[in-house]
Amino acid sequence: MTDSLFFFFGFGSIFFGLKISEDVHQIALLVTGFICLVWGFAMSSVLLQLLLMIFLAGFLRLSH
Repeated sequence: MTDSLFFFFGFGSIFFGLKISEDVHQIALLVTGFICLVWGFAMSSVLLQLLLMIFLAGFLRLSH
């Protein structure tokens, strides 16, 4: 449960960090979002970690 909260908070911080125009606040939100995403990923179950890695591998393969 808490891992999904960290994921949502991380994605929200990154989303707002990309939308804001002030440099200092943008960097602070992006760093906070990245830390929350990494923390949420580390706290998630092994099954969710594998699904996310497969999704990212497929996404990276399609983007090239």
